[in-house]
Amino acid sequence: MEIKSKILSVFNDPSEELFNDLALEIYRIQSVYNVPYRQYLSLIGRVDDQIEHYSEIPLMPIRFFKTHRIITGGEWVPKNYFLSSGTKEHNVRSTHYVRDISWYDVVSTKIFDYFLPQEYEIVALLPSYLENEHSSLVHMVRQLCQRNTTAKDPFFMYDFNGLHDLVANLLDNTDKSILIIGVTFALMDYVEKYPIDNPRVSILYTGGMKNRHKELTQEEVLSHLRKHSGNSKIFAEYGMTELLSQAYNLEESYYATGQTMRVISKDINDPLSNIDYGRTCQLGIIDLANINSLSFILTEDLAQVHSPREFQYMGRLQQSDLRGCNLIYDLS
Repeated sequence: MEIKSKILSVFNDPSEELFNDLALEIYRIQSVYNVPYRQYLSLIGRVDDQIEHYSEIPLMPIRFFKTHRIITGGEWVPKNYFLSSGTKEHNVRSTHYVRDISWYDVVSTKIFDYFLPQEYEIVALLPSYLENEHSSLVHMVRQLCQRNTTAKDPFFMYDFNGLHDLVANLLDNTDKSILIIGVTFALMDYVEKYPIDNPRVSILYTGGMKNRHKELTQEEVLSHLRKHSGNSKIFAEYGMTELLSQAYNLEESYYATGQTMRVISKDINDPLSNIDYGRTCQLGIIDLANINSLSFILTEDLAQVHSPREFQYMGRLQQSDLRGCNLIYDLS
């Protein structure tokens, strides 16, 4: 069976056994045919390890997506890529080369439908992301809108009035519920200007603050949104340029991963080591969908992992907090 078909089978069988088998199969491929990852494994002395469980697979620091072409197999030339949004403080941006853009569409849509199976009219408030023509978030939302939305132009950057008018029009002229997918800082500003108090309107927030507000905790964000959103449901999405899979939070304390994704609790001071569930950690991710790039990633996010598919996001690690393999290895 082709590897993509095997990966898609986890949507019907999300068992740990199947995920583990696939993760180990991908590891055997990427440890040989992904040159930066192979070099990284050599540097940390983990070549030809006898690994039996995906939690033992070494994770490569995510920052290498900023400095190296992370692809598996040298026989294909990258034509599509996702580019992280830049900030004034961080001009170096991650690049995720994507061999088959339709693969991302299939995986992200299946995960979205699993968590949010209701049929929505989807509208989007994505300032800063819409300005990045290679944003993975914008691409995903476009696919969802093309499938779900009757509005001619459901994308907005700074036009709060236009978004408010479109939502009102959709409420008057359709029977479907409305889902506003937006960047966190923009949604916080929007609901202040146009409070939402309609059970047919839900909010899905994603992304960081992008220097528009001080960095807030998840509870602070939710408190602000709830204050101005009445009976509306509030959801959250966790994704990033370097991942083709996503996690969602449906008014719960924890994020739940899509079927193609697992999370691992890594020691902040020694990110080559795992730590127990429930402790503050550096978040490690295994994403089966990254078959053509890299499936084994050490993020720069703080979290508490509560199970292989549940975690609580706690913010970004500061550069001064990054230790161990994040700083001492140079693959150049």
